[in-house]
Amino acid sequence: MFMILKKRSIVIIFLVLAVIITLILCKNYATADHPTNSAPESYTPVGRVETVMSDDIEYTETKMETLIKERERARESAISSLNDTVNNAAAPQQARSEAAEKINQISNDVLLENVCEEFLKSKGFNNVLVYINEKSVNVSVFTDELTKDDIAKIKDIIVEQTNNNNIKIVAVN
Repeated sequence: MFMILKKRSIVIIFLVLAVIITLILCKNYATADHPTNSAPESYTPVGRVETVMSDDIEYTETKMETLIKERERARESAISSLNDTVNNAAAPQQARSEAAEKINQISNDVLLENVCEEFLKSKGFNNVLVYINEKSVNVSVFTDELTKDDIAKIKDIIVEQTNNNNIKIVAVN
């Protein structure tokens, strides 16, 4: 009986302390001088495009966010169509195999795009979007201008990671 009371006491003390700490943190947060709904300092919105209304909160998407969503929608659509072919028992085996290979290629391209974007970010290109398809690599850099040195750095990274020399680099502002 004594052990049960001791455990209850410990739990109650812990809960009271948790509530007190929560109240202190809420009070400190409420009085702190900080902007509400702000993006992280490393995030630089580039080129406002469209406004989305949700629950009375206005949110303006950037060009980069819009392009990322478009890329994801196109990929999801393609993968869905390819999955339909793979899962269709009536489809010829060759078509099913080709569809499975294409899904695998899209997955590899997505991974490679992420790797390229991270390498480019490490070289100072913070707002960059890489799109890889069967024939080329498209790089969108969200900046006012690109120097010849910037273009050379980007090409070096892309060629090193993709072994593809058909590269299109665009400065988007």
